[in-house]
Amino acid sequence: MTKTFISQVKSSVYFADMISRQKDGTVMLRRGYYYGMFDSGENFAIACEKCLNENNVAAQLVNFGNHYENFKGGKSVKHNSHYWCVFRAIGE
Repeated sequence: MTKTFISQVKSSVYFADMISRQKDGTVMLRRGYYYGMFDSGENFAIACEKCLNENNVAAQLVNFGNHYENFKGGKSVKHNSHYWCVFRAIGE
């Protein structure tokens, strides 16, 4: 069922740069940025939650945040500055 959940999230949240499944079954979404270190990541989490609700994906927001990192050219979103949020499927 978790695989179905992650595929629903991937098809619903088109603006996330990286979507990955965690060991505990939650799904983490990331969106990279260069200027925005003062934002908490809340706006990204709200936008993701709105997309999931519009597409009838039963998900609960677990946590969100902002990971600030000095720019490293050629590195993935995970290793550069990004907003992140974690969702859990409702009913699992």
